[in-house]
Amino acid sequence: MPSSRVNFIGVVTYITSPSKALTGDWKCRLNLGDPSNTIVENFSNNEAGFSINFFTKKYLQWLPCPKQGDILILHDIKVVRWQGTISGVGYPDRFRWAIYLPDKGDVYYGQLGNVPESEGAADGLGYAYSPFLQPSASEIKYALNLSDWWRSVLKKRKDAMGEVQQIGGGVNQFSSLSTKRQHQLICEVSLDSSSHGYFDCTVEVLHGWANSNPNVYSLYVTDYTRNAQTRPCTSQWCSVSLQDYVLQIEMWDAAANIGETMRAGEFYHIQNVRLQVRKSGYLEGKLNENKIRLLSEHETASNHHLQALLDRKEAWTKTHDSDGGFEHQLIRDVVADKFFNCSVEILHVELALDAEKGDLPSYIYVTDYTKHSDISFNPGDLKGSIPWPDNLEGRVVKIAMLGKQAAMAKYVVVGSYYLIKKLRLKYTTVGRELRGWLGGGEKLICQLRADNVELQSLLQRKKEWNSINEINPRTEERSQESKMLRIKQSVSTFDRHFSSIKEVNACPISPNKFRVVAKLVDFYPPTLQNAAIAYCRQCKEDIPETRKACYNCADSDHEFVQYRYQLFVLLQDEAGDTIKLSINDRCSLFDGLKRCDIRENITVCNDFCRRLEPLIGSVTKLREGRIDIDQIPFLSLVIYHWLTSKGQQAYSLADFEGVF
Repeated sequence: MPSSRVNFIGVVTYITSPSKALTGDWKCRLNLGDPSNTIVENFSNNEAGFSINFFTKKYLQWLPCPKQGDILILHDIKVVRWQGTISGVGYPDRFRWAIYLPDKGDVYYGQLGNVPESEGAADGLGYAYSPFLQPSASEIKYALNLSDWWRSVLKKRKDAMGEVQQIGGGVNQFSSLSTKRQHQLICEVSLDSSSHGYFDCTVEVLHGWANSNPNVYSLYVTDYTRNAQTRPCTSQWCSVSLQDYVLQIEMWDAAANIGETMRAGEFYHIQNVRLQVRKSGYLEGKLNENKIRLLSEHETASNHHLQALLDRKEAWTKTHDSDGGFEHQLIRDVVADKFFNCSVEILHVELALDAEKGDLPSYIYVTDYTKHSDISFNPGDLKGSIPWPDNLEGRVVKIAMLGKQAAMAKYVVVGSYYLIKKLRLKYTTVGRELRGWLGGGEKLICQLRADNVELQSLLQRKKEWNSINEINPRTEERSQESKMLRIKQSVSTFDRHFSSIKEVNACPISPNKFRVVAKLVDFYPPTLQNAAIAYCRQCKEDIPETRKACYNCADSDHEFVQYRYQLFVLLQDEAGDTIKLSINDRCSLFDGLKRCDIRENITVCNDFCRRLEPLIGSVTKLREGRIDIDQIPFLSLVIYHWLTSKGQQAYSLADFEGVF
């Protein structure tokens, strides 16, 4: 049972009040009892039971809120062993619960107020999670019987009669509900299934990729069905028409070794894939075991899953062309999930942090001055002071630019007009709101020429809209100020001139990049081996050096332990001005370098130190007294500037271009 995910039904014998964890999540703890772990005449302790900790990131009301003696029905609780004790953990965006009220014969979820019952990850386009469980008939029946049993236990304790005895099979056999793992299509898999997200599948391999972590291999497969909660594949190897039909499976350990031998076009039966939510908020698969079998097309007579896959592939191929041209459409005429081209005005840009990496999406907000009935985005919902014209409700499309497209947002100028190719609108998983989606590695946003026919039509629609809405001169003035600010930001980010450190510190535009010439005069930590930091990918907190795993997440299997590199340096330019910045895990110096505890891996440690030697080698000599500060060379460096979540200025090294 340890390290597995199970369902529980039990009597609440104890519950704490909700509080904030160190991570900022809401948390509470409760104990559950049932006939397997309850001593009827344990008069001294009515609070005994199986202990479960619950965490939720955003809404307090998503935590279970039973009273002592209520029957609680739980799904997808992880059972862990920590320091010799077995307990349960309900992780954010995973566990689900319902309180059964036997007197009313109904389930109860507390008072939600204005809190939503569900919410979609990835800005509404990803996995739609609700903590509120709809119990099955068998679960309701068991809960009713458990309520009757608990009343009899309380009566016996009150009467204080009979010998002290234990009901059931012992404390190590705490009851749980589970069902057999099923063979499922990609369109059917869900974390809400009775098999706790585990499934078997028959798939075709599309692509494989060796991760920077040697223990992980990323495999991309399809069975030619689509799941709205998986992330569309925007890689260059994947055709646009196939993007929605791809499932990414992260293969670990024994499975990773097999993954490297799996070739595109081959068919496989894979067992015991576990569904999980990736950092981006979309569903992906995870596989640890070598439960993989290569299939031959000759065995279709005895393998109906393979035959069905081949039939779906044939039907899909007939109805999907490669990546042919797409129709130019107005926003009002667009049909969800269909690719199209459009001509728009850019109203606002949100550039992702370190957009070149493509890990996070950038966002652009556009309009063609036509209204779509399913676009409910209101420009007034945006935080901050954005110079939107009035009365654009239903006419503004929020577009997520993913992967390599995220960096393209840097070149887009607010107030200008662009052709966007291969755009697609998708409904959010909660709320049914249309959002734009742009991926892949092609240049899909092009500025319109003055003589473009579509531009002339767009300008005419804008003119008609302006005449109807009587644009406020002050709004136009603010819009022009925003446009000029965006142009200045674009120029300061990408031209080739060098900035002084004084100019860097004084610049208010964020995010931004600067090229400086400066000496690196100090660094921390003094010993480079201590620049590898262990952190927990579950709660996103650093793990203390005295521990091997995260205590707060009860990570007894070290499942969530990852490493990143970070050190801090002090720069000084020719004028004597200084600036502190980090060299973090995203710096180009560490591209292709394995992330691990370099104190325990001499090969990686040597490579790590070799990469940093041109930067910090002179500081080491300075500390040893072999040179003085005047002999430290000037370096050409690219600095990245951004604001932290607390609004503080932050700087990091984006690139080292060499000795100046």
